[in-house]
Amino acid sequence: MGGTVAMAKEQTEDWKSTLDNQPEHLRLIGLISVEMSNLEIWLADVFCDVCAGKPTIMQAVYFAPRAAMLRVDMLIDAAKAAMALKEEEFREIDLLRAVALGSRAKRLLEKRNKIMHGAWSVVPETKEVHLERAQGSKRREESKPFTTEELRGLVRDIRLLIGDVMLLLGWRDVE
Repeated sequence: MGGTVAMAKEQTEDWKSTLDNQPEHLRLIGLISVEMSNLEIWLADVFCDVCAGKPTIMQAVYFAPRAAMLRVDMLIDAAKAAMALKEEEFREIDLLRAVALGSRAKRLLEKRNKIMHGAWSVVPETKEVHLERAQGSKRREESKPFTTEELRGLVRDIRLLIGDVMLLLGWRDVE
C-alpha cells in the first residue's frame, strides 16, 4: 500500500535522552527552570507596584498571558506608560529601574528558551554535551559544546536579577 509506514520489528529499549548520563547538566537545566519561576513571581510584584494596583488583582492580570516573554513585555510597557503619566502615585517605584530589570529578564528568558527548547546531544567520541538549534539540516553543523559552567552562569545571572528585583521592591537592603 502506498503511503503507509513500516512498523518497527520489535522495540528493544525505551527511548531516553542523551543527557540521561549527564546529571550535572540535567540538574542545572532544572535549576534554571526553578529560578526563572522565582524571578517571575518577583516580577509580578514589580508589575503590581508599577500599576499601583491591588496585588491579588494585578498578579491575576500579570499571569494571565501564558508566555513569560509576554508578561515581561507587559511589565516594561506598563512602566513606560506610568513614566509618561508623571503622577505621584507611581513614584513609589523607580520606573526606569523597572524597565531596565524587565529588559534584563527578557535577555535571560531568551537564553532560557534556547536551553529548554534546544536539542541536546552528547558526542560519543569526546563525551561533550552539545546544544543544537533545531533548524533543519544545518542543525548538526551549528552544534557547539555547552558546558555546565555556561548553565551555572545563567543560574547565577537569574539569581542576581532576582536580588536586584527584591532591592527595587524594598525586600532587601543594599549590601
